[in-house]
Amino acid sequence: MTGAGTVAAARAGLPAFDAAFTGTLALADTALAFHVDTAGMVTDALALPAGAALALPEAGALTVSFAGRPTSCTLATAGAITGIDPARWTVALTPTFLGTSRLVCTAGALRLEVIPDGTVLFFR
Repeated sequence: MTGAGTVAAARAGLPAFDAAFTGTLALADTALAFHVDTAGMVTDALALPAGAALALPEAGALTVSFAGRPTSCTLATAGAITGIDPARWTVALTPTFLGTSRLVCTAGALRLEVIPDGTVLFFR
């Protein structure tokens, strides 16, 4: 897909976006699932061109399945990500692990942060 404007779609039927697309993808799904391979790569990440925006529902359920040990990862990238309130999304990881996970949304990325129990963080 190329051009501008708003595309409303479910994740299952997403069109391919040309690098020149500058519109908004309004994703209707309130339940999203992602898969991370043994190398820590998200095999089905959402990636939109830098000039495009991704509009997500304010609340929903996120499931991330890992082929290896759970690790922090980027689930979606776009020029801007709007609409989502990460605190209103539930996060389920498989396999289950001991630790904390949280969804973090920045201007252009949706990330899952995974912090195993017993992790020591140093700040300078």
